[in-house]
Amino acid sequence: MTGQPSEEVVVHPDHRAGTGPAIRRAALGPGPLRRGSDRLEFLALVLLVCGLLAAALVGVAAARAGHAQARDQAAAAAAERQQVPARLVDEVAAPVGESWDGRFREQWTAVWAGPDGTEHQGTVTLAAGARAGSSVPIWIGRDGTREPPPLSADDVTGRAVGQGLGVFVGLSALLWAAHAGTGVLIERSRSRRWEAEWASVEPSWR
Repeated sequence: MTGQPSEEVVVHPDHRAGTGPAIRRAALGPGPLRRGSDRLEFLALVLLVCGLLAAALVGVAAARAGHAQARDQAAAAAAERQQVPARLVDEVAAPVGESWDGRFREQWTAVWAGPDGTEHQGTVTLAAGARAGSSVPIWIGRDGTREPPPLSADDVTGRAVGQGLGVFVGLSALLWAAHAGTGVLIERSRSRRWEAEWASVEPSWR
């Protein structure tokens, strides 16, 4: 029985399976047009991407730390302060003007009782339309003086997000500046190399 001669399949070493060599050839390739500056440029890009990922992780960590700190501050303030009613007296002291929500504000004189029963007096800023004799809630400290309210849950979250974004944006700006500076240096080096190579071959073109 005769058969056709079998053909031997030869696998070229460059065609072996695996993504590692392919990635290296695509990125840093051994082609004649690939220069050291091209490899440095690619390496700078890789470092930028890795740096941005690291900056994102640092930003998340900063946000978590900021959230824990703000939450502790809110809990401490809530333990040291209390909300009491303040009674508006006299007439409106002075108009304050328009606030961020578009509503006009007025400044009133108000009186309230401290934790020990001592009467305190101060000013409160309210939306226009309040009447003398009405009560408004205010926050006071242990000595009866007015204090800002403790941070709310939204305030805690907002502070944490702001802190995390601030860290990420700051680190990203530094990374982009470093990457841009590296690109400028690479371009200058590439230009000098091209000028040197052109100077060496220019005489043969004449």
